[in-house]
Amino acid sequence: MCGIAGFIYRLGNIEKALRIAERLHRGIRHRGREAKGIAIIILKGKKIVDILNAYARNIEELYTKEFYEIIKRKTLGADRIVIMLHSLHSVVNHLAQPLIDKDKVFVSNCEIYNWKKLGRARNDAEALFRVVKKYNTHRDLHDLVGLLDGQYALAMFKKSRLLLMRDPIGINPLWYSPLEHRIVIHGKEPYLKALNKKELRRKGDNTLFIFSSEKSVLIKLGIDPRELNPRSYLLVDMDGFIERHYTPLSRILGLRGLDKVFREYLPEELDIATINKHSSTLQELLIKAVEKRIPNQDFGILFSGGLDSAIIALIAKRIAERKGVKIYLFTAYTNTPRALKELEHAKELAKILGVELIKQEVKQGDVEKIIKLISSPNPVKIEVGLVTYTATLLARRKGIKVMLTGLGADDVFIGYNRQREYPFYLGRESYANLLSIYERDLYRDNVLGFVNGVELRHPFLDKELLRHALLLPQGLKVSNDINSLLSEKRGERYDKYVLRLIAKRLGLPSDVYLKPKIAAQYSSRSSLIARKALKERKVKSYIELFGHSFLGERFVSLISTGKDGWFAFEMAKKRGYRPVALITIHSQNPDSYFFHSPNTWIAKLQAKSVGLPLIESSTPGERDREMNDLLRVIWESMILFGTECIVSGAVLSSYQRDRLLGIAEILGLKAIAPLWHTDQERMIKDILSRGYEFMIIKTSAEGIKNFIGTRISKKNLQSFMEIVKKQGISPIGEGGEYESLLLDAPFFKKRLVIDRYEKRCKENQCLIVVKTVFFKDKT
Repeated sequence: MCGIAGFIYRLGNIEKALRIAERLHRGIRHRGREAKGIAIIILKGKKIVDILNAYARNIEELYTKEFYEIIKRKTLGADRIVIMLHSLHSVVNHLAQPLIDKDKVFVSNCEIYNWKKLGRARNDAEALFRVVKKYNTHRDLHDLVGLLDGQYALAMFKKSRLLLMRDPIGINPLWYSPLEHRIVIHGKEPYLKALNKKELRRKGDNTLFIFSSEKSVLIKLGIDPRELNPRSYLLVDMDGFIERHYTPLSRILGLRGLDKVFREYLPEELDIATINKHSSTLQELLIKAVEKRIPNQDFGILFSGGLDSAIIALIAKRIAERKGVKIYLFTAYTNTPRALKELEHAKELAKILGVELIKQEVKQGDVEKIIKLISSPNPVKIEVGLVTYTATLLARRKGIKVMLTGLGADDVFIGYNRQREYPFYLGRESYANLLSIYERDLYRDNVLGFVNGVELRHPFLDKELLRHALLLPQGLKVSNDINSLLSEKRGERYDKYVLRLIAKRLGLPSDVYLKPKIAAQYSSRSSLIARKALKERKVKSYIELFGHSFLGERFVSLISTGKDGWFAFEMAKKRGYRPVALITIHSQNPDSYFFHSPNTWIAKLQAKSVGLPLIESSTPGERDREMNDLLRVIWESMILFGTECIVSGAVLSSYQRDRLLGIAEILGLKAIAPLWHTDQERMIKDILSRGYEFMIIKTSAEGIKNFIGTRISKKNLQSFMEIVKKQGISPIGEGGEYESLLLDAPFFKKRLVIDRYEKRCKENQCLIVVKTVFFKDKT
């Protein structure tokens, strides 16, 4: 595992190009302390004039005055250079990069577990290079992803193009400059036509394309970066224009029977033989996943004492003894009653395992450092990041370079609280979690590990294990049945059921395999430390701790004029995403499968009140056509505003969430659903306590019919909630019981006032058709 970076540069001032290279290299030097390498490909047109390379122990030895003079002489008469940089973190055989073979240049950040099967090579990076450089077609690259077992991010220069790839789960990060002109899916362009290159050319910028392992490095250079979608690879020409190819994760994993993954959750009546068969297979795959990730040197485990890290620790201990290496457990805590209780549990378990536990109290002073390292003010990322940073810092002091972690178990086997509250589509949840785990967790942990010189490895994200786990019967993830296999408490529901069975079979004590899930930020109480840092600095949000250097990822928000979409908009802003535009689709179908339809013309006024541009489009409302129409509008926002994320107000609708995830994947974007599986009663109270005001403009439930045309605010919240509870309907109208029109919110510059409207009722349905609206200043 290492750091990589590079760029394509149109020659003008060569010294400026070398200064950019040096700044990039300094930005990634902590990702590899063994060696630094640079390769400079000098081009005239598409012809390679020369390839220069140099290696040194540190930056100072590499970027000397003599080095600058040599490059200045060698680039005379050239018109392009491609610079590729590497910082080496050596675990398997020391081999400095970039690697060069005739006209091909390669850098990688990789840990390939099956590298010895790929052909003769000195280590996994060289094996990866030998395989990748043979590609000649897009099919070759798609097949390559299926061939590799491990985690990687790479860049390779070949035939006057730059290839960028990363592993399909997104364990190893890769960021690049946001210039993109074509999307290809399975070698075809079914939705989108190529854009004219002239429309995207950036004037006065000699840096035509740039990439790096870390986002913060590019931000410091004044670049507004975009994260490469893990299921995509880029082909970049020497003008900096990108061709992006995408392959679905299901195809990469070779999943057949995906309909089982997406079916509605039904608690299966599973017999003992079926349970034993699946759990035994999964146990074997998990042991293999742990074994291949254990290095031939002492290593550590990010340890909480919970189910996931306990299973990893027990398996790893047995393998470490056989390999003759030592294992350490690292944990972080705070001096609070709950955290100290969890720490005692971890200590007792460490004694049972016979492994040394090394502990460290989380420091409040690290909060700002973590925010800037991960380039995110997201509270959960910061709070969990405190634990990861503290534990990996301990490992560094112990001389540990590799740590295993239980990350991924909750995503695949249904372990989050929000999933336990709404266990409707467990297979959908597992798959959707995998698609977004790179954005939610992996980048944070990768950066915080490497700043301390520690490489994190994730057995639960092993490709073979995932392939089996995704197709497990749903009753093995959450079960109310056959609980006698775990305890005598019949009828009690267990999440991650199959992992608990494995933990019991492996010999872990019952207080481990029956232990409820507690998120890291709550078990360690790092959440209290992070929030205390805000109070002491007298600021209200983590964004304010960034200063002026923070650039959140650009998002467009899907707005239908209702409260949920706008509340999601506000929550996305609080997490540090940057709004650039709004999207409203006017559906001609009043019973649209996807879109809210009443009074959507008012979105234009809401957008004006917020001060953001609105992209509008219409759709006939046909089931399949709706998604194609939405895809085209989002693509338009990418061209106009450089969109990186799509934000929606989905709360429980898997139909909506899954289709937005699909569109985001195709376009290489991130789908953000800040309200997903939020407690509905708490959500409506939160909305109204923040100063939102909305009108109920459509009702489809008898009990709420009298509220048609009523303005709901915190003043009448209590009476509204009494009716909702009495009738047993969704407080937020998630089941279609009612639809809303937002009139005011904290971020509205002026509130909306409905002047005239018409009420139409038919049977149990009532609809408000708004005729005129005007703005009113806030007092």
